[in-house]
Amino acid sequence: MMLVSIVFVCIINTVLSESQPQLQPDPEVWIERGAPDCTTTEDDCGVFGLEYVRSGVGEGSACDTGTAVLCRSSAPHTSLVDTPAHTLAALSYNAFERNWFMSHDGQRERSCRVPATLRRMLPDLDVIGFQEVFMGGCFRGKLTLRHLLAQHGFPYTTRTVGAIIPQAVTDDDNDMRVGFKVLNGGMFVASRWPIVQEDSIIYENADPLSWDGFSKKGVSYAKINKTDASGRWKLYNLFSTHQQTGDNADIKVGQAAEQRAFVDRLAIPPDQPVLFLGDYNIDLYDDDELLSAVMATLEATLPATVGERECTSDGENDLHDDEKSCSWLDYVAFSHTHEKPTHATMEAVRPMQEEGFPICFDEGKILRFGYLWPDDERCTNKNYAVRDLSDHFAVLGRYMFPE
Repeated sequence: MMLVSIVFVCIINTVLSESQPQLQPDPEVWIERGAPDCTTTEDDCGVFGLEYVRSGVGEGSACDTGTAVLCRSSAPHTSLVDTPAHTLAALSYNAFERNWFMSHDGQRERSCRVPATLRRMLPDLDVIGFQEVFMGGCFRGKLTLRHLLAQHGFPYTTRTVGAIIPQAVTDDDNDMRVGFKVLNGGMFVASRWPIVQEDSIIYENADPLSWDGFSKKGVSYAKINKTDASGRWKLYNLFSTHQQTGDNADIKVGQAAEQRAFVDRLAIPPDQPVLFLGDYNIDLYDDDELLSAVMATLEATLPATVGERECTSDGENDLHDDEKSCSWLDYVAFSHTHEKPTHATMEAVRPMQEEGFPICFDEGKILRFGYLWPDDERCTNKNYAVRDLSDHFAVLGRYMFPE
């Protein structure tokens, strides 16, 4: 019965997470706390970085008594910056939005704040490759990460990888494709510019004894058409992925081979740039031989790293419990069999708030379904204050190509 419940929850998640936003200037959501005897107050909007609009009862309200509150995402306070078409700022970001039955670590409070924060930090950003957005972000099916991205200048998104009703995967001649993949892949691409082509694959290589065995991890592909103020335009091909967690080198190289075969199948003209974004779960420092093998399989080159940060998974992060940890796991690389950049860099950046905000932090408490408020009595670490919006820092790739 427990497995059936998990499967049902995951099916709902995968279907809702791929819905496209209804564009509106300042998206809103009704919040109901404690239904059916609702105790919602206007202060509850601020828990998610939203502003209070009014109290009342929303359409289809579950409140028998008390009221709900209508909350709104504030209009952007900063302008986007235009850059030439032959330059691209591409971000890879593992948003750490796992399903609640796996953990409670502020998924809703953090993801609601991501688009506004990225716009403020990186006003010239062109495209984002997201990983670990398994529930769609913010308020699932109501005020999603896609709604907020559209409000903040990124109206174009690909579908979430694997966002379909799950299918059984069988063991065939000791293949690693074992398990029942009930979770979507958690990956999609968001762009400031029109996505003129999209596609995706689900990895066949995966460790069935890890959480990845339940997820449709793979690759999200988007071809975007960037234009600038002069009317010039350029096509870019983005491949965003989230590779196998853990130490299984053969699986990671196998996944890289699947990704490269995907690139080849799309027959991208060699005069167009191809970029590889994602959380590769391979440390730049401790797993350099494996990283080289994966990049060689992709026929990809890593750009030079710049900036003050040396890690993308760092003990300095509020969501880490090991203050001494430091790993670089996330990358924005380029294919050296396609158009090569004249200049390229890769930098770790830290999406965060200036002031801490409270979350329920019960990481690792599995099989507890549904959202828990920061002060919920069932939460071991109530009102845990964080500033970071994910357990990973993001990686920004800045590329320049021939004019």
